[in-house]
Amino acid sequence: MKRFKLFALFLCLIFCLSACTQTELPDDPSESLGDSSLPGSDIISQSKTEPEPYKITLNDELMKTNNANRRNGGYIMEEERYIVYRNPVDNGKLYRYEKATGAVKVLYNTTALNGFLHSIQFFDNKIYFVTKAESDESPTLYCTDIEGETLERLIENVGDDYIVTDDMIYYTTARENDGGIFYLYRYDRKRKESALMRPGQCEYLNLVGNELYFVDYTFTGESISSGRGIICKINVITNEIEPIQITDEIGNAIDNCERLFYFNDSLYFDSYIGPFGEGISSLCVYNLDTQKMEVLTDTQKLYSLTQTDDFEIFQFYVLDRSDIYIYLSGIHDYAIIQLKDGEIIVHKEYNINTDHLGYRSHNLYLLNNSPVVYGSTEIIGGEKLMVKAGEI
Repeated sequence: MKRFKLFALFLCLIFCLSACTQTELPDDPSESLGDSSLPGSDIISQSKTEPEPYKITLNDELMKTNNANRRNGGYIMEEERYIVYRNPVDNGKLYRYEKATGAVKVLYNTTALNGFLHSIQFFDNKIYFVTKAESDESPTLYCTDIEGETLERLIENVGDDYIVTDDMIYYTTARENDGGIFYLYRYDRKRKESALMRPGQCEYLNLVGNELYFVDYTFTGESISSGRGIICKINVITNEIEPIQITDEIGNAIDNCERLFYFNDSLYFDSYIGPFGEGISSLCVYNLDTQKMEVLTDTQKLYSLTQTDDFEIFQFYVLDRSDIYIYLSGIHDYAIIQLKDGEIIVHKEYNINTDHLGYRSHNLYLLNNSPVVYGSTEIIGGEKLMVKAGEI
């Protein structure tokens, strides 16, 4: 019996020694934290990993909203968490407003005179905008991240319009040496080179496949609306230009087009329909498939609302074919109306008899599915955005 006990004890001793050599622990317990073979080590390592930076998020509705906001000057853009905008009460600095908390942050502190900053866009997790810093000789296209921590200077001499793609940036110039403005260029993002596409006035760019639709607008300088705009398209591969022949119901050519917006196979634009100097300010739609034009409304049809002929259709906002906001601009007044399912809805917060800043003094935007009027000193309907960083 004693021999058996001694033999059993000997076997246990051998087993314990072999087990210790197989699972030998490190001298420093911290050495095991990065070993993925140990149970639970992945959880520990995750807790030490820095959180992923926030990514700009746009759903289909926000993409549609921002596309229309871009058309009206691009002072305000919206994504799921933030609103990015030019703050009119803080020298035009680029601001970020958090919708859930109301927290604001300055993303770009422009040093340009009069807070020159416009044409804000989102693309590929970056915020693009045009400004003119003290070091810039002309308006320049920049981009930054959602935190405003990185800033990239992209293209000099950029006008009101540009379209960013993965390979190219299509843009109009601020002014050419010969005095012309809004000539059309393409910028190769890999080569970092610009090339002239069209030496003539091009406004309101809309990229559809390989076709870039625009208004060929001969600006005479006689007034802010001088010239007669013709809708054209240019193939971005071949540079071939083709005018779009648009006629009214009785066959008269439409050659006084202005603000152009592409939506669902149609071109929306405002124009004076009728003889030159006597036309009626109208909002029109042209279907690219049927090649038919329709007047959606005009100031004559809206006379019962305005009781004056002094208004014109200045800006519009297409949410759908049956849901459109219109900015009516007068000499001293303005109004916001909505064409929805065949009815005219007047937004009373934008009163026709405001006697505010007058002719074309504001821009129309949409935030959280509600109209917002952006002015040089105010944001009507978006007053919460007027707070300055550090005040809350």
